[in-house]
Amino acid sequence: MMHELENTNDGMFDITQLNFKPSSKKGYLRGSFTLNCAYMREK
Repeated sequence: MMHELENTNDGMFDITQLNFKPSSKKGYLRGSFTLNCAYMREK
């Protein structure tokens, strides 16, 4: 979904909060983010 919004003129998104840290599994990250999204379509 985020890839489609990034490559269209009909929508946009903004990540307002991004938190990552190393996971207990080697080579992985654990984290969270807040995504604000706007999408417009014609009727």
